[in-house]
Amino acid sequence: MKNHPTPETWMSHLYGETTRSERRELQKHLAQCPECAAQMNAWQSAKDRLGESTSELSSRNSPARPLALVKWGIAAALVLFCGFALGRISPAATDPAVLRASVEAEVRQTLQSELARERESDRQQWVSLLSDLENKRAADYAGLRKDLETVAVLAEARLQRTQQEIGQLYTQTSFNPNP
Repeated sequence: MKNHPTPETWMSHLYGETTRSERRELQKHLAQCPECAAQMNAWQSAKDRLGESTSELSSRNSPARPLALVKWGIAAALVLFCGFALGRISPAATDPAVLRASVEAEVRQTLQSELARERESDRQQWVSLLSDLENKRAADYAGLRKDLETVAVLAEARLQRTQQEIGQLYTQTSFNPNP
């Protein structure tokens, strides 16, 4: 393909520095030019590998890493403290029978609402299936009626033709006394 974009243009595209119209044109060119598509894939692969290796190096040698560990340690300690404090100020344990009754009521209510949703869903599916079946029945009825009317018209035409032929035979034999 002629008029290949320059490597600088491809690099701008690779790093997302092109305008929307330029990006569209370059994508169109990539779809039509296997040569440029292969080169672009190679550059993308190299960019990805380079990004992985630099992120590994920066995470190992980063001076901010110990500071990040300290921040995470402080966050974990705060979470533990909050959990402990909430546990201490929460009301005393409730009676198991009361707890069981409230859980049963919630579970029963949840199950009833889910059952109602499922019933409605099933009902809608049945209505849809019955509607489809009715439409198919109506279409079949219309087709059968049309076929029957066609047969009736053809039979009537054949009957009229047969009557005419019988009439012709009768007239021929009545005028011709000797067969």
